[in-house]
Amino acid sequence: MAPFVLPAALFFGIGTFPGIVLGHAACDQANRPGFKMVEQEMVEAGEAFGASRLAVLFLIKLPLAFRSITAGVNQCVMMSLSMVIIAS
Repeated sequence: MAPFVLPAALFFGIGTFPGIVLGHAACDQANRPGFKMVEQEMVEAGEAFGASRLAVLFLIKLPLAFRSITAGVNQCVMMSLSMVIIAS
């Protein structure tokens, strides 16, 4: 996330659009580890029983990664608030 902030600020300038882009990048980086923590055996078991990709996502990955994702969203909100304070 940090290497992306300076080039984005230089390329887009300061304003609403860069804030949206950086906020989206921050939330994406905060939630990515949650999905990686899901055990591969669980996903393979769902696929072995014939679950589609969307079924694996909504019925296996999201419930197992829910706590980590909520912690990531919390950290994303805190980081966004700190970026707003620094920008103001």
